Amino acid sequence: MKKSYVFFATGQIPDGYFGDWATVDFYYDPSSGKTIVNGRFSYGTPPADSIQEAMYLLNHHPASNARFVTA
Repeated sequence: MKKSYVFFATGQIPDGYFGDWATVDFYYDPSSGKTIVNGRFSYGTPPADSIQEAMYLLNHHPASNARFVTA
């Protein structure tokens, strides 16, 4: 099965216990609505109906602690 993730932003997420941040790429999976990090795992935000909603959730949802570098 081919994955059809769509890249939409580069940002940073917490990495480890010591306050470090990892720079990651965010992708949108249209089939599930999930936000995918680096093409490997889903992020903790709820499923979105579009890339715009996924971006909004990353910026405003309480479960998200991402900070954006580029969008």
